[in-house]
Amino acid sequence: MKIFHRFFRSFALTALFFSVGCSQGEPPALDDADRHFAAFYADYLVLAGVQDSPAGPVSDPGFGALDSLLQVHELTIGEFSQLAHRYQQDPLLWKQVLQEVRFFLKQKNGGALR
Repeated sequence: MKIFHRFFRSFALTALFFSVGCSQGEPPALDDADRHFAAFYADYLVLAGVQDSPAGPVSDPGFGALDSLLQVHELTIGEFSQLAHRYQQDPLLWKQVLQEVRFFLKQKNGGALR
């Protein structure tokens, strides 16, 4: 469980760095796996309380909740790891995934992010 928790914290920090970058040309297209990952990540952020209080403490959803989220979004832990590695290698793709996460969060919040 600690591995998941550390991974998500480092993943969130990585997201900040990659989301700041500028791109030229066509943005990479997201496939179904990317969309599943984005939906999973958005749900994880909501479950952890990030959407309610971005500056506040983040709760630990627990392994059972993470396992359920992975199943709901049709991801295995292996696929999750492969996608995370792919995003580390391709910052422009990660930026597109984060935009999709933002879209899902807006949908969950009635069209506005807090």
